[in-house]
Amino acid sequence: MERLDMRLSSIEKIIEQMEPKELMKRVSMLEENLYSNKDVFNTEEACAYLGISESLLYKLTSSREIPHYKPRGKNIFFSKAELDAWLLQHSMSRRSMKL
Repeated sequence: MERLDMRLSSIEKIIEQMEPKELMKRVSMLEENLYSNKDVFNTEEACAYLGISESLLYKLTSSREIPHYKPRGKNIFFSKAELDAWLLQHSMSRRSMKL
């Protein structure tokens, strides 16, 4: 227990020395790593991964525009691979984009 207290104290000292921007940057990096290691997301995680609001995500699920799963009819889950495919389904070639 004493070792845990020492480790927590050292982590607290490091956090106190960091600037808020640097701390938020590190938290964001940890979140990105978390999402890259998961294969299935809940609604909150899918919103963060896609960078959209929860209301837009529900709109996309209700209109069946985005692949999702409801194993027990209540909670909604999303496959990361299917979300990636959905995001990349409408590619824009260089010729079709106006400069």
